[in-house]
Amino acid sequence: MANLLSSTTNAGIVVEKPAATAHTPLLPATAMTDGPKDPYDAFVMGYPRITTQMSFLPETAAFRRFGALNARNLLYLQADLAHIEEKLLKLEKTDNESTEGKKHRYAVDAYWLNSARTERDDDSKQKDLVLKMRETLNLYSMIASILLNASSIDHVG
Repeated sequence: MANLLSSTTNAGIVVEKPAATAHTPLLPATAMTDGPKDPYDAFVMGYPRITTQMSFLPETAAFRRFGALNARNLLYLQADLAHIEEKLLKLEKTDNESTEGKKHRYAVDAYWLNSARTERDDDSKQKDLVLKMRETLNLYSMIASILLNASSIDHVG
């Protein structure tokens, strides 16, 4: 049973209202002291009212998942990663055979790759591509995880 707080209105009427918890915020005092009308009337119709209801009654919250758009986005990211992978393999081979700066060390010592710079190595293409790969792969992995988790729960859309 919910914790209740009691208060007395100016008319001497005792009003009980739910206490705030981590999941249920208190409604404004005006929502609970104006008599028998709907406590949500204190909130403007639209997002303010529906989000208040969702916060007060979490089981009423429903959000569209945009499953098809998320899947399409994941496929686009997958194609980007395949392209990055192809370019990275070519750069690794070229840099491994290079006599410029420390490029030949990139494949065996991450320090040299991470510290790649144009002044020493003539370019930093492999380092830049690895950074782009990391960013894209992190986004891909996050979305893939969300889609996998969302497929195991009830959802709308």
